[in-house]
Amino acid sequence: MDYFNHENTIYTFTTKIEHRGFYIDGKTPLPPEINVEIGNPKFGLNETTGTYHEKTFSTSFKCYEIKVLEVK
Repeated sequence: MDYFNHENTIYTFTTKIEHRGFYIDGKTPLPPEINVEIGNPKFGLNETTGTYHEKTFSTSFKCYEIKVLEVK
């Protein structure tokens, strides 16, 4: 996430829980993964104004925990 700062715009932030199956005992479920997608799938298009923004950010990853520090 080099160069990501206050000038970058995140238009979307979505999460999806993905169940992964069971431990070898066949009964105990594995911890689920969290699929995270951050960014604008339309590459900076602001649908409200119809304009494009240069400083957009998008990525996707899987994790086991998310901590939201602040929402503006």
